[in-house]
Amino acid sequence: MDVKGKTKDDINASRDLVEHCKCRKLHVQTTKVVRGERVTMPMAPFVLNKEQKRALCEWKQNLKFPDSYVSNLSRCVHIQGNKLHGMKSHDYHIFMGRLLPIALRELLPTNIWKALTEPS
Repeated sequence: MDVKGKTKDDINASRDLVEHCKCRKLHVQTTKVVRGERVTMPMAPFVLNKEQKRALCEWKQNLKFPDSYVSNLSRCVHIQGNKLHGMKSHDYHIFMGRLLPIALRELLPTNIWKALTEPS
């Protein structure tokens, strides 16, 4: 969700992609400036934009479940900040394993969604 202060996707992680990833589109791009260099980090194709984050948060807020399956997930959504917070470990496990693939099917392009959901 690319929350400031919580994400681990920084410039050093992006520079490590040169060694570990063959996808050149994700590598850090540097351009020379008068004093130093300007660094740009391209976004991965599976990163959600602001509208998609809002749609995911609204979708999660409106979910209904049978009793004792998961807690009230609508309490774990902050719509204005497009954030998910405060989930217990079981709720997080259900969200990541069962609900997120359903949500991403609607939000991401087909080729990305299929690559994320295929067993490796």
